[in-house]
This record gives sequence, structure tokens and C-alpha cells, in this order.
Amino acid sequence: MRPWMFVPAAGFFCMLALPLEAAQPDAAPGAPAARESIQSYTVEKRDEAVRQARRMLDAFDARLRTLEERLNADSARWSAAVSARIDKELAALKAQRAQSARQAERLGNASKKAWGATKSAFVKSYRQLQRRLEKLNSDMLARKTIHDRASSQSTGQ
Repeated sequence: MRPWMFVPAAGFFCMLALPLEAAQPDAAPGAPAARESIQSYTVEKRDEAVRQARRMLDAFDARLRTLEERLNADSARWSAAVSARIDKELAALKAQRAQSARQAERLGNASKKAWGATKSAFVKSYRQLQRRLEKLNSDMLARKTIHDRASSQSTGQ
């Protein structure tokens, strides 16, 4: 199955068919299972839930570093407007990551009464974090694909 993306290119919208692995090149293996496992923890297993949440955030940090390396490598190709937009997206992503970390810490302090709501708040925050990273990944992949195609056309390949 191929996801379809509409991306602006030279004033037109182009539809790109991307292989699933290209649409989410850094998708963390087992990420949905890890998120759902947080929901399965009881308050008595709070410490394990906190460790799982921290592992999830550590894996996210690794994916974010990889994305930032790719963005830095490609940044010379971008206009000032694109660079500003990417900087804004990265700042929002890092703010969302900080929010998820706060939610993870709240897991460790949650009372028995608040446990279910606290788990749900972390899972929701982490899902939003994942979606934001996946969107930035796919936006950058589409931008790179368009640039690569334009470059190969201009060089006559």
C-alpha cells in the first residue's frame, strides 16, 4: 500500500506515491505496542510504566537526532522561508517532547485514583509527538524527492 501525498512544487500540487517505509522512514519498531503497553500497566507496576515511558522517549530522541542530522545535511538547498519553517517545526517538536517528558514524570507520582487518567495523558501526548515527527519526516522526504527530481531534470538525466 502506498500513501499519497500532495505537495506543492513550482506552484503546482503534485501527487507522490511513496512506499510505506519511505513515508515513515524512522518509524520506531513496536512503537504502537509500546504505547499500548503503558495502558496495560496497573498502578502497582507504576515504576515499570515510568521506565517504559522513558525508553519510549529515549527512542524518540534517537529518531529526532537522525532527523536533525538529515535536515542539517540538506539545509543548504533551502530558501530562507523553508529554513525558518523547519526551525519553527523543530522547536514545536521539542516543546511537545518536553510535554511528553512531563507526562512521563507524572506517571511516577500518580495516585491510584488518578492512574488511569495519567496513563491516558501520557499516551495521548506521546501519540501527538509521534505524529508531529512523522509529519516532519514525510514533509522533508517529499521536499527532498521534489528537489532531487528537479536537479536530475536540470542536469539532463
